[in-house]
Amino acid sequence: KGITRDIVELDDDVNESVAEAMAIPYESLSDAERAELCLGFVAITRHRHQLINCKFIGDLDEIIN
Repeated sequence: KGITRDIVELDDDVNESVAEAMAIPYESLSDAERAELCLGFVAITRHRHQLINCKFIGDLDEIIN
């Protein structure tokens, strides 16, 4: 497990990188693109109370459902 924080705020570049990687079929992802997805996962799972500026969560909900 990793350390958690009460508040986590994502930079716009994290949102852009993760959104771009999510648009690519998983089998076609490069190692760098997979790393971006992992970074996004870690970022959104480390907050306890507030997650700020996470724009790709809506896209993730569309992909899952």
